[in-house]
Amino acid sequence: MADTWEDVLATYLAGGAAAGSVRFTVLLSVKRKVEIAKYSATAGEGSGKTRKETSAQLQPAAKRIAKTIFGLLRFSINKETTSLYQAEIRYSQGRFTTESVSLLMVLEPLPPNSSDDKGHRGFMRGDGADDAAAIIDDIQGSRRLVLSTAAMLIAEQDPRKFSNMAGMIAPLAILKIGGLLRIRKLADFARNFRRLKFRGLIKNRKLKDLTHSELTNAFSKIGLREAKSAHFFKRLQKRGPEFGINNLTDLERLMRRATPVMGRGKHAGTVQLRLPNGTAIITNTKGHLITFVPMR
Repeated sequence: MADTWEDVLATYLAGGAAAGSVRFTVLLSVKRKVEIAKYSATAGEGSGKTRKETSAQLQPAAKRIAKTIFGLLRFSINKETTSLYQAEIRYSQGRFTTESVSLLMVLEPLPPNSSDDKGHRGFMRGDGADDAAAIIDDIQGSRRLVLSTAAMLIAEQDPRKFSNMAGMIAPLAILKIGGLLRIRKLADFARNFRRLKFRGLIKNRKLKDLTHSELTNAFSKIGLREAKSAHFFKRLQKRGPEFGINNLTDLERLMRRATPVMGRGKHAGTVQLRLPNGTAIITNTKGHLITFVPMR
């Protein structure tokens, strides 16, 4: 009987620990099954000394930790999406422990004419056709590479490492998005969004009472502005209160937890920032705000 990926990971861990490694990083791809995408080990101090444990002796402990990790990730198996996880494992005195299992990114294909796609195209229904509607259709009608905060941090600190990871699950999607340069810009933009903080008493005033000039000034102070011929502020004032956004403080709190989803094609570089209240800000990596839309 052929070894499973679970067996392979256990062999890696046992062999590495016997050779003196104390920390292990494993990238796991999840789609129809859980597979090892990449494995690396780091040796500890005194790794050159003779160890009492052999690979065979460590195999049962390694098998248990591998079974735990694979069992956890089996819940993420979905033939429609591909996910990339990173597991951090530590070895000490004959024991393996899982320090973390983090979701890095998810590739979500949205086939044309699917029910999901039709639902998303309804965002702008009744508001007329404009550039924003085309951008939303473009984002929602294609594959979407959704990055977690952990992936953003990797992109900021080690772009090459991020490029390699993204290529494991979305090599074609990366090309359609327009290159890794845009992804790095997206990483920087997402990081900046997490740090946003409106200034002055204006942040506690009701949105409906603010003028376009006041909103323009408030956003410019934090490095954002409305795109030319866009209607972000108008939509925010009109739809924001329906979703609990009554002032800029409410919006600030949500923007810090936004999840970015990248566009493709001629709209490459356009980003849909999903807020946890069921809305999204459509913007680009230059900080130009295009529109504000509900997602339900």
